[in-house]
Amino acid sequence: MAIVANKVRDATDRAAIAELAERLGLAVVGQVPYSAEVADADRADRSVVDYAGEGVVVHAIDQLIGDASWLRQTLDTIARDLSIGRC
Repeated sequence: MAIVANKVRDATDRAAIAELAERLGLAVVGQVPYSAEVADADRADRSVVDYAGEGVVVHAIDQLIGDASWLRQTLDTIARDLSIGRC
């Protein structure tokens, strides 16, 4: 498992996320910043990608998807845990 943080506003949020990750023994694989673009897109009844295709949220999601090695590791861990009865 891993952490993807959402609505990250500042260094205080990043520090809290890092502390939580350390306490849980998990990696932080991505952080999506807070942006009013998401609420604006929702009010316009559009996806954030269609509404703000070059915005900070879309960029963060693109980076997260672009480096999906964390997803493979998570799926491998789940498959291993299932095979030994941990889930």
